[in-house]
Amino acid sequence: MTPRWVEAFGNVAIEALACGVPLIAYRRGGPAEIITDGKTGFLVEPDSVEGLVVAIGRLNEIDRADCRHAAETVFSQSAWGNVIEDWFYRLVG
Repeated sequence: MTPRWVEAFGNVAIEALACGVPLIAYRRGGPAEIITDGKTGFLVEPDSVEGLVVAIGRLNEIDRADCRHAAETVFSQSAWGNVIEDWFYRLVG
């Protein structure tokens, strides 16, 4: 993921994680909040082609099961449902 603009969230990143695909993205916008650097992919400095090349060379360090696990436990519908439910419980006290 190498957008030139700041992407707000990054559905493409979540979809990739759900498929067990590690991510490489610039450290800007939503992907910087989604990717756990070194665990589910790599974050490189914005517009750094050299950083992208280095990250591609390190992809074998990422366990695809960790990517899928992040999608299931952090970004899935049930995970977000739990977050919202907890928020409502705290709201009504």
